[in-house]
Amino acid sequence: MHMRRPPSSAHIWVHCGSSPAMIARYPQPETEENREGTAAHEYLANTFLGQIIEIGKDRAENGLVFTEEMEEGAAEILTDLLKHREFFKLVKGKPEIQVEQFLHCPSIGPDNGGTPDFFAVDWANRTIYIWDYKFGHRFVPVYPNWQITNYVEAIINYVGVPKSGPGSENWHVRAVIGQPRHYSAETLREAVYPLESHNELLLRLKAATALSEDHKQVGDHCRDCPGRHACKELRESSAIFVEEAGRSSPEDLTLENMGVELRYLRLAEKRIKARRDGIETAMLHQIQSGKQVSGFIAKRKSGRENWKLDPETMEGVGETLGVALRKEAVLTPAQARKKFPQFTAQFDAMSERTYGAEELIEVTEEMLSAIFKNQ
Repeated sequence: MHMRRPPSSAHIWVHCGSSPAMIARYPQPETEENREGTAAHEYLANTFLGQIIEIGKDRAENGLVFTEEMEEGAAEILTDLLKHREFFKLVKGKPEIQVEQFLHCPSIGPDNGGTPDFFAVDWANRTIYIWDYKFGHRFVPVYPNWQITNYVEAIINYVGVPKSGPGSENWHVRAVIGQPRHYSAETLREAVYPLESHNELLLRLKAATALSEDHKQVGDHCRDCPGRHACKELRESSAIFVEEAGRSSPEDLTLENMGVELRYLRLAEKRIKARRDGIETAMLHQIQSGKQVSGFIAKRKSGRENWKLDPETMEGVGETLGVALRKEAVLTPAQARKKFPQFTAQFDAMSERTYGAEELIEVTEEMLSAIFKNQ
């Protein structure tokens, strides 16, 4: 079911009143990355539900073959889900983990609702659990997170968690994000916070539903808006940065001035990239629909090469040719935890995550909020 203000785009419409109309007017065409993410989610959900999936052979509903990367990527969040499913068996009331269930959320608005990946409510310990799986590369914070805030409110509506009076005290949220493709941070991140913190963010979401379409705000959220190529405000903002970048004013900068200018340049880069990506997406869609665009053509990227036949058949082909086509390799830590969860502690002690070179990270409001929340 499609809603005008879905949780998946809450990080856009919480800032910009015109975004719901822009999103409806310019629907995002399906990309290979979207299809891959959908297949990865399907692998995780079906594996959690007990389905045996043969990697390299079985296919998702959209036709993509389930890959080793999908298997390994799901291992960490799957371990956490299975661990909590076992824990819930010991809890009074025995909460059940719900999988990809659509939830309408009228407390935010009649046009609001979506499908969380996994959630459960532990009434005995007054805790709302939510798991969100991301197969993209861009870092996604656990808290504050507008999509998770929206989902938590939908869960509260669905199960009837009291917001005031008896039984409303001391409720908490445990939010988990699994993001296996983001390598510069922990790929499984969690945040536990009181429901009062959720309610503070909820007020912003509710207020955003009252924004008129004339309320247009440019920001980082623009990069995910499918209508960004047609947004006058983003175009004007990008033009200002381009004009500023063309100016030359050599000087010896102090550390403070360098910090100010670096923030400005990064902001400019984000605005221009959002605008460029929007135009590229729109042009590509036009070319794919049969139209010609002067100076540009559409060309498929070279993807991973795969056998046309299933692994067992290819292994037999190899034997006929006198060569071994099946590789024998030690399981990765994530694969080992999935296959032998009873030895997770031992595997944790014998594995480590390598890190690359240091890079400058700008301190954001989200980082500060997370620091103060954990103090």
